[in-house]
Amino acid sequence: MSKKLSGKKDWIIDPKINEFLNHLEGGLALAGFPFEDFSPQWVQLEHIDSKAEYNGLIFNQVPKGKDQKFNVCVADDGVHFAGENTSKLPFSFDQSPSKLAVLFLVSIIKGDIVEPPSCPHCNKD
Repeated sequence: MSKKLSGKKDWIIDPKINEFLNHLEGGLALAGFPFEDFSPQWVQLEHIDSKAEYNGLIFNQVPKGKDQKFNVCVADDGVHFAGENTSKLPFSFDQSPSKLAVLFLVSIIKGDIVEPPSCPHCNKD
């Protein structure tokens, strides 16, 4: 699947991103929350290690929220959290894009924030 983004060439969007967004957007719409209220923005990113480019979507966890610390980015490998303690919730067999979308959906509907996971190795120090 490809999307036309801001006058640029078609971007290829990973199916895992589409799965996450379909569940999140559909659930938010049923709950009366337009996804546009969460400031979604398609972005092109670069992996730190491999320098490979990939596409993702950044959105804020707060409707009409302006605080960027509540931004997350859905990418092909999981949901990345912004900030100084950058971390992610990875997609896996047991933690599918649809399950993570439901986690964010329920959190948003309840008025909560999904906090970034902490690194168990960092917590030992």
